[in-house]
Amino acid sequence: DCIHYLVGAGRTRIAALGFRDLDFCDRIKQKAFVEVTEEIGLKNCACVPLDDYHIEDFCLRIDSFVGKFDAVICSNDTLAVYLIKRVSVWVMV
Repeated sequence: DCIHYLVGAGRTRIAALGFRDLDFCDRIKQKAFVEVTEEIGLKNCACVPLDDYHIEDFCLRIDSFVGKFDAVICSNDTLAVYLIKRVSVWVMV
């Protein structure tokens, strides 16, 4: 539903952030994200894994690819809060 809402709002370059390959639930979410974006025909979407990064370090790393996407879906609330904190720094600059 989130992906359909974002597409309806004109977002077509969506990133799914922070999924961990070792987490069973995250693998299910990642698979669903890929299936839905492919089904809709979106080409510029990607899953960006958390890997072994601490969430705060991961959010700092977001600067390197932020221009590639126009929407994000975070894997958990903690990541979403850190991302909002990071985005607020961009707005203040």
